[in-house]
Amino acid sequence: MTLPIEQRAFAPQPERRIALLIVLCMSVIYAFSYFQRVAIPGTIFNELQSSLAISASAVAGFGALYMYIYGGMQLVTGALNDRFGAVHVILLGGILLAVGSVIFPLAGTLPVLYAARGLVAVGDSLIYISIVKALDMLFPARMFPVLLGIVMFIGCSGGLASTLPFERAVHAWGWRPSLLFIGLATVVVVAGSGWLFRRTRDITRHVGTLSLRSIPTILRDRSNVMMLIAGPLNFAVFFLMLTVVGKKFLQDYGRMDSPTASLLTLVMMAMPMTIALTNGLFLRLSGGRRKPLMVLSVVMAMLSVIALLAGIHFGLSGKWFLCCYVLLGLSTLASPISNVIIKELNPSEHLGLAIGIANGVSYLDVALASTLSGATLDHFRAHAVITTGAILYPQEAYTTIFIGCLALLVIALVSALFVRETGEV
Repeated sequence: MTLPIEQRAFAPQPERRIALLIVLCMSVIYAFSYFQRVAIPGTIFNELQSSLAISASAVAGFGALYMYIYGGMQLVTGALNDRFGAVHVILLGGILLAVGSVIFPLAGTLPVLYAARGLVAVGDSLIYISIVKALDMLFPARMFPVLLGIVMFIGCSGGLASTLPFERAVHAWGWRPSLLFIGLATVVVVAGSGWLFRRTRDITRHVGTLSLRSIPTILRDRSNVMMLIAGPLNFAVFFLMLTVVGKKFLQDYGRMDSPTASLLTLVMMAMPMTIALTNGLFLRLSGGRRKPLMVLSVVMAMLSVIALLAGIHFGLSGKWFLCCYVLLGLSTLASPISNVIIKELNPSEHLGLAIGIANGVSYLDVALASTLSGATLDHFRAHAVITTGAILYPQEAYTTIFIGCLALLVIALVSALFVRETGEV
């Protein structure tokens, strides 16, 4: 017999194991959604541009559309979680994700491809906040940072698979069959998770209210506002490199082949996975303080972008850019820290909405950066080199993009300095 959640805040071990299994299933769905975020267009930018005969802006549009929808949905997702609970929302998200993931590789026209991409984005937008809400609902607060790190590790594994492993699959079988396989695997995972959630609904029962009235309260806290600037801008630079221009830059400027460029983005993606598992260690090393880690994250991202600009200026390549990508990957230390700070700045009943606002701003920033990056590449197309399988854009295009990223990070650093410390001092 299971206990209602109100009676099991510190539940016995048998129920704790079931709760862990629920979160594990959610995390696997999250991994598939993370794959979709990173793989398209980042890993297959040239393949999409070549096979569909479209502009750089149109290719970047796959990523931008995804991020605009994802970001715009986060307020709704937070409110739905606070009202209906994590399990119902994530199951709906998983179904939409699975359907869109199957339609995209089967689509024959650009409008249908965009529509499928939008469906995937809506599904994905319902997932991450649901997991955060489930962790807050099912486990004691002291377990939150560690469990969130594990969830992020599992999720990032999907992003890792979307780099070199996906690139090799595309090389062997093409991008459509490879994405169709991923879509069908998503269907299986979501179906299995739905079966488990139905069997354990006593544990995940939730009663709440559907309201956006707490938004003014959240935004009146200056630290919340500073976090809504610092964290999202830092994340936007990393995710822009990972999902849109990072691999493309290495192929265009560094003249790397596709597997080598994918290997570097794989290494960059491995950094947040490592950080996710060592999040607790970083907090212990900082004496429990959150703010210094937040500031350090932004500084690392700034140094990475400065190093990229220096690499272009001095004609460097190879190992230099690998170091830049590793440093940029390490800057994702801000992601778990940001969520911990947001959780500690806001009461539990507003958590879904608070995380939704922060997550929404993050992905809207990525969307805007993706749109501007695609437009920048198109602006320099007259100076590009056109080959059989790709359009190679000049170094001036990437210099412009990286200078824009650096400007965003300066704003992020100033904002991070005004965030209130929420941990031990």
